[in-house]
Amino acid sequence: MLLDFGGDILKFAGISAGIFSFISVRGGDRQYFFICSQALDEVIEAQNLSAAYEIVLSQTCWELCEQQRIRAKYIAGRRAVKVMGMRHLTRQEYRDAVGQLNMFRGDWHGEEMALRRPVLRSSAGPEVGARLEKHISTAVLQKLYQNVPLELCSELRPVTSLFVQLQFADKISIVELSSSLSDSSSMISEIISPHKGEINKTLLFDKVSA
Repeated sequence: MLLDFGGDILKFAGISAGIFSFISVRGGDRQYFFICSQALDEVIEAQNLSAAYEIVLSQTCWELCEQQRIRAKYIAGRRAVKVMGMRHLTRQEYRDAVGQLNMFRGDWHGEEMALRRPVLRSSAGPEVGARLEKHISTAVLQKLYQNVPLELCSELRPVTSLFVQLQFADKISIVELSSSLSDSSSMISEIISPHKGEINKTLLFDKVSA
């Protein structure tokens, strides 16, 4: 499930669901990853259709919901529905929902580290570290190599930012998109690397970055 919030936190929101495609591309000696899917297109559309204090569900998300619990109306000309209200849970339904949530609490929260989002568990080791370093900017890596405390890693310095917007065909396949992104990243890196420049952020959608 994917949520996209606009404005102030929880002021208005779009919700979608679906399968995501993960694309990893190389640019020079760095690697970048992208996440794309129809679900991302749908959640951005749903969020754009929502107004203050409204929740809009994509058609895909609506089809997966227990519709008898939700009062909703279709938005004219759009594959999305606006939530008008929900049927309150009975006391037993509430207890069952809390019980199911508690069953997975250990998987979703790192209590010792006060984490509030799903934890990606991976084996530690030099090989894993080498793979992850390819996704970290050179400036940050230098600070890590120098054992600079994380709270002191940020710094102020004059920079020149260049924004490059790429246009892709609407019907492009994942394989073609991956190849185009890889070629573009390599070309941009070849141009900016001699000037000590690097790609700082890559965006495929309005609020999805890598």
